[in-house]
Amino acid sequence: MTYWRLARQFVGSYESCSTAAFKFGRTETIRPCTKETTACSRAFDLDHPAGLEEMSELLRACSKKHNSLTKEAATGQGFDRHLFALRDLNDRLGGAPLPIFTDPSYAKLNYIVLSTSTLVSPALEVGGFAAVVKDGLGIGYAMFDDWFGTQASYYPPHNDGARFIEELNGVCEHLKLVLNGKSFKKSRAV
Repeated sequence: MTYWRLARQFVGSYESCSTAAFKFGRTETIRPCTKETTACSRAFDLDHPAGLEEMSELLRACSKKHNSLTKEAATGQGFDRHLFALRDLNDRLGGAPLPIFTDPSYAKLNYIVLSTSTLVSPALEVGGFAAVVKDGLGIGYAMFDDWFGTQASYYPPHNDGARFIEELNGVCEHLKLVLNGKSFKKSRAV
């Protein structure tokens, strides 16, 4: 939602998900830029006609989809690590590049502009997550019962992490209002 407000586009996004429940588990990818996310992000625009009820419904749908993707990733049902293994095995065996890996849509999917990860542990005071492309953002975040913190890394002049965090603060305020049953949009005369 924040990136949409700043850049007016939706981009390849990555969120890490722990697969530590498996003996040798590390992470799987959650792809949070879904049709539910894009619909919700657009509805939260100040100039979008969506009212409080519609924004609330879209936020619930977006959250439901994200929870589903998270569960799939955590239980080994994601697709990124499977595709990585197929590509790696094919390369190790000296095979010709598989068509999926040379398709432009695969390249676009894997140009990760928003690379995010949670950094939640009582043992950590600070942490970070790096941008993985020159015009990308690395967003680290932590959520606790009584506070929420973020940090952004980026490569100047291609992006501006401080501007992203400033806009994120506004998005969080708007989300908070909607979750509390209040609209942040001014009423329009009809």
